[in-house]
Amino acid sequence: MKKKQTGLDEMIFGQPTRDRATFEIRGTSPLLMNKQSDESMDEITKKQVDPKGAKVKINTQPRRIIPDEIVMGHVRQTHDRCVGFASDGFLGSLISAAQSMGYTRKDGAGFSVVSEYADVVPIAFDDVEIRKDRVVHRTGPGGGTVDNAFRPAFHGWSCLLTLDFDKERVNPKDIVNLINRAGQDIGVGSWRPYNKSATGNPGSFGRFEVAQIIEKDEDVAKKTKEIKTSSRAGLKTLMEKSSIFSREFYEKMGVPYPETEAKK
Repeated sequence: MKKKQTGLDEMIFGQPTRDRATFEIRGTSPLLMNKQSDESMDEITKKQVDPKGAKVKINTQPRRIIPDEIVMGHVRQTHDRCVGFASDGFLGSLISAAQSMGYTRKDGAGFSVVSEYADVVPIAFDDVEIRKDRVVHRTGPGGGTVDNAFRPAFHGWSCLLTLDFDKERVNPKDIVNLINRAGQDIGVGSWRPYNKSATGNPGSFGRFEVAQIIEKDEDVAKKTKEIKTSSRAGLKTLMEKSSIFSREFYEKMGVPYPETEAKK
């Protein structure tokens, strides 16, 4: 009996052509965190668990400003207490930059961001500023309302960005150019130069460039340790600076300071 051809008999699977490269990224403008606040996530959760599917009533009353709940709610942290930024944020910036040069998603990305924390890249920074920005909620449950956003902006920030890429589709020599284009034209975080989903004016936050390519594994390990150490120290500074809103801010706003909720 003649064997039925399935198509798989004629297929040849070649060896993977993946490679990795690690780049030290240096911020050229402050990084304004864009993590959705814990308060917003709570509102989304309420809608998801509502058994009747009814709209959740949005609390329009002025809320008390408690530093750790507002400022720290915008900060990503790793399990070992490093400040981090979303891996997808960097990947999205790279893809947007590639699209500006004619690349389409149908072509396949050809590269991905690699991190030991999967979805977070640890960042180090020289200083942090607690910003108060006017934000207009154009969509969602609070659409059309204006709010104040209290978020940290990191000055003198840096990180290691490790990319896994297909050598047959991505020229390693072009990756540096792509990262620099993404850093200059696209950026990462809130109020960056380009955001296709934003309706407001473009900003100048979150720009970056390649400081160096780190080729040796031992140099990558050494630099990783330095960034983590600096990041943990920075987290402590951030938590101390977030308390600037405590008593002084409450008094300025004419609201009694919540002694029972003060940091111990």
